[in-house]
Amino acid sequence: RLLNIFSTSVRVDKHFLEARQAMEPPLGIGAFVRCIFSWSLLLAVVTNVPCVHGAQLRTTPRVLWAQRPLILFLKLVTPDLIEDSVEIRLNDTQLHFVGSSPSQVFEIRLSFFRWIEPQQCEWEMKSGEVQFTITKKFEWIYWPRLLREPKGTGPLWDHIGVDWRRWKAESDRSSSSGSSEDDDWHDEDFALTKKASFPLEQWSTQEVPLLNATSLPAWLEGKPVSTVLFFDRADRRSLTSHALFASISYMMKDHVPMARIDKQTNSLLMKKMHVTHFPSAHIFLGTGETLPYDTTAFKRGRELLDFLFRQTQPAWGELHNLTQATEFLSNYSRVAVGMFDKTSAAKGVARKEKQFDYMAREFRVRVDLVPLVFAKLNASLWDPQEYQTFLDRYNLTAPYTGLVMDKHSEDAHHYVYKWTHKLLTGWTYNTQFNYLESINANNFQEFRQRHKPMLYVMLGEEEEAEAQKGFLQQLKETTAKKYWGTVSFVWTHVKLVKDDIMQHLRCDYTGQTYAVLEDFVNEYMYCATPDRDSNLTVTRLEKLVAGYLEQSLKPDKVKSEKVPDAKKNRGPVYKVVSDNLMETVLDAERDVVLHVYSKTDEKWEDTAFEMEKYAEAVEDIATIKVVAMEGLMNERPTDFPDLGYFPCTWIFPMYDKYTPRAFNASAGIKSERLLWWTHFTASFPLAADMLPPKPKVHYGIPVGHNGIRPAHVDAQYLAGLKAETESGRAPIRGIWKFEDNNVTEEDLFGNMEERLKEQEREEAAAERLALKAQSAAKAAAPKEEL
Repeated sequence: RLLNIFSTSVRVDKHFLEARQAMEPPLGIGAFVRCIFSWSLLLAVVTNVPCVHGAQLRTTPRVLWAQRPLILFLKLVTPDLIEDSVEIRLNDTQLHFVGSSPSQVFEIRLSFFRWIEPQQCEWEMKSGEVQFTITKKFEWIYWPRLLREPKGTGPLWDHIGVDWRRWKAESDRSSSSGSSEDDDWHDEDFALTKKASFPLEQWSTQEVPLLNATSLPAWLEGKPVSTVLFFDRADRRSLTSHALFASISYMMKDHVPMARIDKQTNSLLMKKMHVTHFPSAHIFLGTGETLPYDTTAFKRGRELLDFLFRQTQPAWGELHNLTQATEFLSNYSRVAVGMFDKTSAAKGVARKEKQFDYMAREFRVRVDLVPLVFAKLNASLWDPQEYQTFLDRYNLTAPYTGLVMDKHSEDAHHYVYKWTHKLLTGWTYNTQFNYLESINANNFQEFRQRHKPMLYVMLGEEEEAEAQKGFLQQLKETTAKKYWGTVSFVWTHVKLVKDDIMQHLRCDYTGQTYAVLEDFVNEYMYCATPDRDSNLTVTRLEKLVAGYLEQSLKPDKVKSEKVPDAKKNRGPVYKVVSDNLMETVLDAERDVVLHVYSKTDEKWEDTAFEMEKYAEAVEDIATIKVVAMEGLMNERPTDFPDLGYFPCTWIFPMYDKYTPRAFNASAGIKSERLLWWTHFTASFPLAADMLPPKPKVHYGIPVGHNGIRPAHVDAQYLAGLKAETESGRAPIRGIWKFEDNNVTEEDLFGNMEERLKEQEREEAAAERLALKAQSAAKAAAPKEEL
């Protein structure tokens, strides 16, 4: 009613303005009638007289809604609705409905909480109701509300209700969920009043039509170049690619038309086109060729825009004479040159040229790591003398049909293998790289995706530029050239790279140039740092690469997560990783309890809970520290012992760090058993009030390999050991020792027969108490309940 009053008052003000303007000359009859009608309309609204439209009452229908992960169900309650009167307008964000019955007009405009897919929405009339099935744009957590405006901010909220017949209880909902940034929306009360803001949905998809298997061929007809995004509504990455497409679609509609296809409703088309991962995109050429490309490689709309414009350009340059060819090759650092003599009697020339053309178009849709360009020449159109001069450039003789990789300041490479698509593209991809490539923060990850052993040369800040230049030139002409194709050699300046590259390489930087060899198979790192009095040399790198290929080197760094921030790693169970494992467990001031686990273990959450309880119990003991390491994400350092399968728990005591004591988890990892184990293996026994009841007989002892604390270990012994260590007189201990446990249950907890009798007495007493409590509860219950 307030909304109607407001809108009517606006119309009244408008008529008064018209009437006022009409008073010079004097007020006309028409303006006077409009003014009187507006006042009477406002009076009718305020005094609760129905607002009429002609002879019909205009009302807002009741809206009932329910949902599924990808579907909205709407029901508009419209008694006696005349089907021919219905008008429905639907776009990405709104539904506008108008319809009439003999006595009233129904009208409502809904702005949805998130975007929908108007092209996949359906509606039908059924017994005084209009039912809509609306597809959500992307799967997310369940919508906390139907409307975009928060609860209580508009009159439509009074007309919204739940369709209980179609609603699913919270426990029956799909497991779909948003990312961590959507956590606020899980709070139902907060979600009703929070402003709906989703930046990735700010782009309209009107220029990116939604196609299916039937409409795709017709849409492609007559288009020389077009692109289609294959997306999954349940995949968050698809939402990002979707927004990227929509953001540039209006600029590309006349050059490279864009469309999209939903995986959920086109599974057969996906199989036919061999689309197996999402999001994915294809370039469709007028020749009938289809070329896939990776949409996730583009971070900004400008990058995708440049990429699509490149698809409208020729995939290769035509070389017609020697002068043009020389100029063309001088403009690009690396060119794949296809040479074909169409008048030659040799077999397969046409087939080879066709494969070259397809490969050039295929490389055009790849995201560039290096600026590779393709060129092609027809020898039959060249002057014979000029053609031979051109062949002399590569030490070739006529007639020649084949492929040459031309590079500045490096030797050219000839393709000498069988002309198959797989071999041809593989050779071209690998040969395009120089002996020594420059990397930066933007292409660092792409170079790593080659999955070849990679030697990083990190130029320091203390050497002179000329010395560094000479070092790189020598490396390029010797070691890099020698091992080209087996090991990738890259270089960059330390001052130009981001911290994430330095953290990834994980070798110590002292200000001077250093190198790191990364093994992608075992995820090892081999460091080559300069000597104290000299810089890093090419000879040192030659030995590093040769030793790695001969498998005669031990890695300096193994697979490891990032060392946790000390401010955030506050316990009581502290996180450790491979890179700080040794220094943590060898802490001479503490008994370190190490728990190694894997999140693939179905019981790892239960185990983590027990470890947390145990760590909280011993948290106040200054000489004990509990740490945990994810075993699959962190590989064992080369100088660390093999502790066996995980989950496993070991204590590295102060009295003998190189003879750790194992926890026997055969009866489960429980906090009570861990406390008893700590009591027997730590440098100091636990206080009596910290110990739980003794474990039941025959439940197994908690002590494993290397047994318990030796009898001679006490505070005096530890003080003497510390003094020896500080004075340098302590023996060198670098050999890990592991022996079977020879301690029995009686050694730890006393005579088993006596314990068993005591255990039976306790169980009998507990049973009597339980029966007594049960009888008392029955006696106290009202008779009607009995």
